[in-house]
Amino acid sequence: MNTNNSVMALATTFADRGDWTVEQQFVLQMGSSYLLAHGIGTPLQRDAVTTVEVPADGEYNLLVRTKNWTKHWSDGPTPGIFQVLVDGVADAATFGTDKVDWYWQRGGKIALKKGKHTLALHDLTGFDGRCDAVVLTTSDEMPGDSLDEYRALRARLLGPETPVDKGEFDFVVVGGGISGICAALAAARLGCKVALVQDRYVLGGNNSSEVRVGLGGQINVDPYPSLGYLLNEIGPDRIGNARGAHHYQDDKKLKVVLAEKNITLFLGYTVTEVEKMGDTIRSVVAVEATEQNRIKLSGKLFSDCTGDAYLAAMAGAECRMGREARAEFGESLAPVEADGFTMGVSIEWYCEDWNTPCTFPDSLDWGLRLDEYTVEPVHRANWYWEVGMRDDQVADAEKIRDYGMYVAYSTFSYCKNRYSKKEDWTCTHLVWVSHVSGKRESRRVVGDYILREYDNVFRVFIHANKEARIKRILSKGLCDEKKVSDFITKRDKQRANYYNFYSNKRWDDLSNYHLTIDSSEFDIDEVAEIIITAIGKIKPPAKK
Repeated sequence: MNTNNSVMALATTFADRGDWTVEQQFVLQMGSSYLLAHGIGTPLQRDAVTTVEVPADGEYNLLVRTKNWTKHWSDGPTPGIFQVLVDGVADAATFGTDKVDWYWQRGGKIALKKGKHTLALHDLTGFDGRCDAVVLTTSDEMPGDSLDEYRALRARLLGPETPVDKGEFDFVVVGGGISGICAALAAARLGCKVALVQDRYVLGGNNSSEVRVGLGGQINVDPYPSLGYLLNEIGPDRIGNARGAHHYQDDKKLKVVLAEKNITLFLGYTVTEVEKMGDTIRSVVAVEATEQNRIKLSGKLFSDCTGDAYLAAMAGAECRMGREARAEFGESLAPVEADGFTMGVSIEWYCEDWNTPCTFPDSLDWGLRLDEYTVEPVHRANWYWEVGMRDDQVADAEKIRDYGMYVAYSTFSYCKNRYSKKEDWTCTHLVWVSHVSGKRESRRVVGDYILREYDNVFRVFIHANKEARIKRILSKGLCDEKKVSDFITKRDKQRANYYNFYSNKRWDDLSNYHLTIDSSEFDIDEVAEIIITAIGKIKPPAKK
């Protein structure tokens, strides 16, 4: 593309981003952070607005880098659409309607005088339309859509950017989730000069208000009884998934990190480059999400806490993803052939019953096809709302996230508009849908040792008739009596699907277990005693 008489405006650098959301999860996949119209089905009220300098009088073509995010699953009209206004006048084109991958969409031709003009992004639906960049050019040639072509075009229009050197650190931690925070704090308190680099503007990763997975796990246990004390400082006071933002206490994590004089915090920076000397990392380059300026951080030691092993992969470390073949390590539960199967990504959401009726767009034209059997009419998604298990957790990251939102919108839309009990949803409002992926498994770095399947396992299946289960649930106050039967059916379905999906075996196939117990014939303590006694009868495996 001829770039004479051309000007580019990156969406995240707009002077006023309005109600649009900065999305920086996929910089390494599509080359940039971008603006997302995450209105949860309600059109954004405030446009993103900026000013550009046109170099000469002329007829300018309007080009927008965008994508049709629902086209992976639907040929119907996408809901993720928006308009571009030039000097307050909307272009005739509706953007985000064509290709499923990032591409340059052509708008109209506009007569412009040399000098300053305003650009505005106007959302039409609230369903996650997205814009990376806007170009005004007198050239009729379209730029290429590949990542390399995009980067070359940016360099020509915006110029090369030399990273600002932020100095040398003893320890550079890349990733500001729970593991990254703990690594940075521990090193700082040992006297190290630490740089903590987080690609988002909040700390906590999955345990932040952006993802909303409760913080759990075993801490303070032998043989390392002191392991876990840091979590007492940074962890939220409450547990639970898909709750209100305050539940996750982002400010608590930030306060602890900022109190450490040995930590320099870089929020909103994605590491994109690694510089090595031999086999050793010497520095990294990171790009900021809004202004997209670049910095350089040098270090003696580096820690990859990204969750996707981005740093390790860029440095050339050996990584794996998915499941190895059964024969490689002699694991009976592994598939015969290696595959890319992983645990999925959690996209959490919740709705609330208010006193006011509300509507929600019917997703029939573009959403997931649901019926009375396949819909899960819940008010709150949990971590097990997983998607993308058979996709590449790195290369397909945006597609995986998008499918999570696609399922959430489709589910709520069905309950509001087509469910047999939709009258129960009249005053139900969709309050929050995460647009940030809650990763459960991704690329993993190969270390000195690989742990294989442990064969000394005793498998137990505990069951009971429905009447006994209803009685037990009611005694715990876990469910309303009128809904307890449906509650049991739903939980059995979830457990079976989860087990069958991950193990390649059937949950209710009793041949998969060493011991089955009908708990309706015993109380809980008796069941535990039976299991303990049975385990005691098992001979330990011979030492190899």
